[in-house]
Amino acid sequence: MLVANSSALGATDFLAGLRIAAVVAIAIATIGAKFGAGGLGTLLFEGIAQAGRVDKIWAGAIAVALLALTLNALFLALEKMATPTKK
Repeated sequence: MLVANSSALGATDFLAGLRIAAVVAIAIATIGAKFGAGGLGTLLFEGIAQAGRVDKIWAGAIAVALLALTLNALFLALEKMATPTKK
């Protein structure tokens, strides 16, 4: 009984760690485009390289932000589902 209770309490911390790791991975993937790795930040850094093409910069920034916010919201919903409630 104690083991099952401890794992239920630890699930929220585990999911919080996954949520933070997912958002950080998106940020790192975005920065990776600066070094030729392609990926999420390609549009953003192409806009910067082309003498400040604001349309490309905004398109890249909005796409990355929406992806990060969506993943954050999904993991937050999972955290709330895993939170033990008082009876």
